[in-house]
Amino acid sequence: MTNWDTARNDGAITYKNGSMYALANAFMLAYDYGTPRLLSDYKYDVNDNGAPGATETAVPDVDFSQTCSTKDADWNCQQRWTTTRGMIAFHNYVHGTAAEHWQDDGANSIAFSRGGKGFVAINNSTESKEAEYSTTMPDGEYCDVYAIQDCSKTVTVSGGKIKASVPAMQAIAIYGGATKATHPDFKVAVEPSTPDVVIPNNTVKPDDQTTTVWYKPTKKWGKVFVHHGAGSDWTAVPGEQMEGRDAQGYYKKTIDTKGEEHQICFNDGGGDWDSDNGKNYLIAKGITQVGVENGALRVGNPEAVTGQTRLLVHYKPASDEFTANRGVYVWGKDAAGAELAGQHLAFTGEDCYGKVAEPKFDGTFNNLNFIITTDGWNKFGGDRSAKVAADGTAEVWVDGTGADDVTLDKAPADYRCTAQKVDVTIHYMRNDGLYFNAADADTKVPQWDVWTWNFNTNGFAAKFKSHDDWGGLALASFNNYAYPAAADGTSDFGMLRRYGADEWKRKDGGDDDIKMTASALVFDKATNSAKAEVWMLQDDSTVYTAR
Repeated sequence: MTNWDTARNDGAITYKNGSMYALANAFMLAYDYGTPRLLSDYKYDVNDNGAPGATETAVPDVDFSQTCSTKDADWNCQQRWTTTRGMIAFHNYVHGTAAEHWQDDGANSIAFSRGGKGFVAINNSTESKEAEYSTTMPDGEYCDVYAIQDCSKTVTVSGGKIKASVPAMQAIAIYGGATKATHPDFKVAVEPSTPDVVIPNNTVKPDDQTTTVWYKPTKKWGKVFVHHGAGSDWTAVPGEQMEGRDAQGYYKKTIDTKGEEHQICFNDGGGDWDSDNGKNYLIAKGITQVGVENGALRVGNPEAVTGQTRLLVHYKPASDEFTANRGVYVWGKDAAGAELAGQHLAFTGEDCYGKVAEPKFDGTFNNLNFIITTDGWNKFGGDRSAKVAADGTAEVWVDGTGADDVTLDKAPADYRCTAQKVDVTIHYMRNDGLYFNAADADTKVPQWDVWTWNFNTNGFAAKFKSHDDWGGLALASFNNYAYPAAADGTSDFGMLRRYGADEWKRKDGGDDDIKMTASALVFDKATNSAKAEVWMLQDDSTVYTAR
């Protein structure tokens, strides 16, 4: 249940959850636990949105009598909702009594009494609930204070029983102080700021509702089109033209599947078709990569994606740097013995320490050699070597104001960069291709995401809403960050791959906390921001900082 500290956190129930939010407030006010804290806030589209009309220095005064006269205003006005007002009165009346006579259906319907003073039944399902409840309240006719504020709806207790139909996504609440004789007279049955009841569509769709198709025709077609659809909703013939052909012989196109099972077939834009003998090729719901070749569809990218090694150089400029304008000259030999031809690269950024270069090279290297120099060989120091860590990055610091023969592989004491915002790009490759598993009927949300956090940010789920040639792609943003690195080089950014969303059915990579290494972070002094990009593989606990 959200409060003013958690309103933007993933997993918190907010006004964006519709009628579930009103039910959660009702339970908070009805149950005998803790001190209820009711949030009244405003609508927002982006997590960092401020109050309506606010500037960096001021929030305008609001006439809430006018603003809360409609449910469509920029402010939510939760404190005025009929469901809230009635439950506040309920809470105050039953104070000091215990919750008892708990009843539930094992799913989404609960009910309980508060001594002999009050009773509540909550139905958090998409269908109405017909039930006979037990209660310790005296027999009589009581106002349903959750549904209405003028007592035009009542609930009858007879012989310690309540026979009632609780509407979908609604509740009933009665207490001893709310009868037709004692309930205050209201001019309106429902406060106008009260939102409409929303019955959710519980159909679960994949976070990523696109599929990239690779196709290798058996005939020499000049052009290739993919014709695709589901039911009666298909592309117009001949379909969408595919890109290619590439060096490995494939044509490629990313198509919109709308998150549903999808059929595809191929043609040359004329009369020649490959439709799997009229059956079409079937893409299962949630599959994001398929390859079609020789009459067979296989899940995943059929093409090889080259691995890379990353070099991250931090250079505190020497006293003559303004005129020298040095860069980084890099060379080496990969693990297979292939030579990396020497190349001079410019520094591309600046952090709190100095200049930054972040080149990436195809192949796997154990070491990379480099020199801080101009392209005319005005060097600071001589040849240097950077050892590549297990995450695929070699990170070093060179102090141009100090000894010219020192290369540090751990952050120096004066490397204390900060960022107002950190954007993290997360890549995830599953060998089985099942980022969403439509065949799993036992899991409410049968898809993978990444549960991430740091010391300054509560945990939230980063969703794989798109993909690239390598695999699933998720984005996560954090605010107000200061660089800390443990002795082993890890950061405090957690990266847990979980299946089943909040059910936490499975974790990939092991049960321990998995952290991103600090070498993933690249700070930008000019924008007071930082970025990171990481890659993760199925059944591998390492968070790689190079592809």
